Amino acid sequence: MATATGGIVEVVDDGETGLLVPIEPGDDGTGAPRDPRRFAADFAERVNALLADPERARGMGRAGRRRAIDHFAWPAIARQTSELYGSLR
Repeated sequence: MATATGGIVEVVDDGETGLLVPIEPGDDGTGAPRDPRRFAADFAERVNALLADPERARGMGRAGRRRAIDHFAWPAIARQTSELYGSLR
């Protein structure tokens, strides 16, 4: 469960490795939702959906771990960095 903001949307694959909750930030620069009640309701709806479907939650957990290892663990970062440097020759 995460908010659909910033770099989080690059990490969480909505519906596959987790559920993203849309957020419309207010104008005060804090990142707080413009409509906190709507945001809380949307967040609760997604939490309840996963609580009602433990197998889906487990599957997302497994997929999230695979994604973290494949894309964000040090070996993956080293490979991506090496590929980038190699492409600059």
